[in-house]
Amino acid sequence: MNVDQGDLAIIVKSPMGHNLSRIVEVLHLQGEHSTLGPVWRIKSKGRALVTEYGGIGPECDCPDAWLRRIPPDDADSAAMDARELEAA
Repeated sequence: MNVDQGDLAIIVKSPMGHNLSRIVEVLHLQGEHSTLGPVWRIKSKGRALVTEYGGIGPECDCPDAWLRRIPPDDADSAAMDARELEAA
């Protein structure tokens, strides 16, 4: 798996692009998708997330394959970069 519960992660794939490059906290494993594999419940560390159904909120589900763990040493820098991108 790319991430574990409690990790900070960056979204590296988003079907419609809305969540791309968002910094999130990995909350817990939701289950297994038939083609995408493990699916995590994630929580935004900034702007709201958009689900594949068009729902908007602070949490959503995301396949493990679409997430990359942010090492603890890089977490502050990644969060700052994300805030700067969102402000632009």
